[in-house]
This record gives sequence, C-alpha cells and structure tokens, in this order.
Amino acid sequence: MARTTDPIPFLLWRKVLQAFAPALLVLTLTAVALVWSEHFGEQLMMMLDWAPFVLIGVGLAAALHFNRSRAFFSLLSLLVASYGLTRYPESNEMFHAVSVLLPLNLTLFALIRERGVFSRAGTMRFLFIFLQCVFVAILVSSESTKLLWLLTMPLFSSALTKAVDIGPPAILLILLALLLLHGRMVLDPSPERAGFFGATIAVVLALYNGFEAAWTTAFLAAAGLIFLLALVQTSWRMAFLDELTGLPGRRALEDQLARLHEPYAIAMVDVDHFKGFNDTWGHDAGDEVLRMVAAHLTEVGGGGKAYRYGGEEFTVVFPDKRVRDTLAALGALRKDIEEDTFILRRRDRQTDKPQSLNITVSIGVADAERFDTPQEVMGAADKALYRAKDSGRNQVCR
Repeated sequence: MARTTDPIPFLLWRKVLQAFAPALLVLTLTAVALVWSEHFGEQLMMMLDWAPFVLIGVGLAAALHFNRSRAFFSLLSLLVASYGLTRYPESNEMFHAVSVLLPLNLTLFALIRERGVFSRAGTMRFLFIFLQCVFVAILVSSESTKLLWLLTMPLFSSALTKAVDIGPPAILLILLALLLLHGRMVLDPSPERAGFFGATIAVVLALYNGFEAAWTTAFLAAAGLIFLLALVQTSWRMAFLDELTGLPGRRALEDQLARLHEPYAIAMVDVDHFKGFNDTWGHDAGDEVLRMVAAHLTEVGGGGKAYRYGGEEFTVVFPDKRVRDTLAALGALRKDIEEDTFILRRRDRQTDKPQSLNITVSIGVADAERFDTPQEVMGAADKALYRAKDSGRNQVCR
C-alpha cells in the first residue's frame, strides 16, 4: 500500500526539529553558561559540581516512576560515569574507560526493546553495568598498561585524534553512536529518540577536551537534563496524544473543552464506509487511512484544532468562531481528503495489480449560540454528522 502523494520533506524535518528542540536548547544554554562561568560566584560553582547528580537522580526517579527501562539504565550509566570522573579526576584509566563505555551503553540501551526496569531483562542490564564497574575498578586500581592500551590502541591517526583527548576506539564508538541515534531520530522523530541523540552529544562535549571539571560536569548535567525532559515529553505524549495518528487525544480534547468560552464551534468528522474498508483491505490499511485523514486535519484552516475522538471519528474545535466562520475551512478539508488518492495492493490475491481508492469524510458542525455547554455543542455536531451521512455522505452539514 502506498499513497500517491509523497510525504513533504519539510514536514518531516519540522517534526525532527520539534523533537530535538529541547535538547538543542539545553546544549546551547549550557555552552552560554560556561562562557559566563567566570562571573559566577563560589556558591554557584559549588552547585554546578552537584548538578549532574541532582539532575540524573531526578531523571532516574522519573524513569522508574514511568517504568522506562531504556532511559533508566542510560541514566544509571551516566550517574556511574559522573561519579567515576569526579572521584578520580586525574586518572587516565577512568577517563578512557568512560569515553568507551558510556557512548557504548547509551547506544545499546537506545536500541534494545523496552522491557521494564525490574524484570529478567532489567536484571541482566543491572549485571551488565555492574560488570563494567568491576572492570573499571580493576583498571584504575591496578593501573594496568595493557588494559589501558585496549581502550586507547592507535587504530588510526588523523587530525581528529590529535585535536581531542579521546582515544581512537572511543572516537569510533562515538561516531557510530551519533550516526545510529541520528538516523533513528530522523526516521521516526520522538522525544525519546531525540533525548538519546542529544544526551550523546552532551557526553561527547563533556569528554572531548579531557577532564576539565567545570566543562565536564556542566555537560554531564546537561545530558541528565535532556533525558529528564525527554521523559516528561514522552509521558505527556502518552497521556495527551493519540499514538496512531499523532493528533491530540480525548484527554487533550476534554482539557480544551473545559477552557472554551463563547463563541466557539465544534465539528465532528467521520470517515465514510470505514468498517467496510477495514473488512475489505485489513486493519493495516485502515490505520493508514486514519493517518492520512489526520494529516489533513492538522492542516485544517479557520483557526481550528483537530483531535482524535475515537475509532474513525475526529473532532475539530474552532475557538472564537460561529458555524458560518468554519464552513469554508471544513469544505476545503472535505475536498482535500476526497482528492487524496491511495494505491493499495491485495497481497492475498494472485494478482498484484494495484487499485486506486478515494477516501471521503462526512462532517457535522454546531456552535455555542443555542447551547450552554461544550458537550451539548458536540451532541448537536454529532447529530449534524449523521444528517450528512443520511444525505449521501461526503458533505458538511450544520
């Protein structure tokens, strides 16, 4: 199945930028703060020393509360690394171990499946981090040149290896981590994926110039804050956004309805013959139809904002509008959806000949002029929707 209308690259990159914006803001503010750090007082600098542990600790608590194991074990790795670097600030062994293991852990935990913190998989991840701690403890206490050589072996020589204190194995791991995490974020922008990518950038910035206390602690704190913001965003999206379509869901709609004041209008949008479409083409095709309709709804004009109401039904709220002010925008929406063609294949048939389909919607709209509550307006819009269906579908009724 494929749509004849190709996705607009600008819209994809807008989603990427929206997802990455919090991490970019944190990184920028951290860099600005470091530039002005010479003007900070002694107490503020002492607070900076504790910032990584406070922010990472809060992030761990949030990850545990939401049972987000990928973020939890990434933050745990970050916490252990922060302790090691501050406990042994002059240790080359500690620095190079963190340079290799921390980017490795962030990448692995970003790629593994979400299994819960306290599960069999979670136990294995705790063990994985514990064994790393044992290895680093042996490395630091023994000051073994052979073990250190494994972390710093001269795999290649370039201007990059001369410009930074990070060893070649760590450089390769970091480049691979950034490539993989950036690719995942671009393919499917989400706060979590942007958080992993942004936190890895913060870790790279923390390490690139060796261990310089203020610089390193500031960017380690930034990594913790980026993870924390990603967790907050993810939990908000789970509560207020519909996972399938990306539109705000019922909870967000209820919140919007509670804040409405007259005048306002509400439209109910329903996909025509959706049950028959699902029965014929399958639920995967039906999901793609809902995504297409949702994509058009995000572009609805007239000041309207769209919500996923449930099933194949959507709601559009027009604050400060009457029905007459919404008809042009709703008519344009109906027409745009009708003209958006799909090409589908039936994989269970002997022929692979594609079939073009046109999806239509019926729309009912009402305003607050004759009703006292948003729920009554929605009820009136729903009745108008059924009049549109009874009148032949693919039209707007008031």
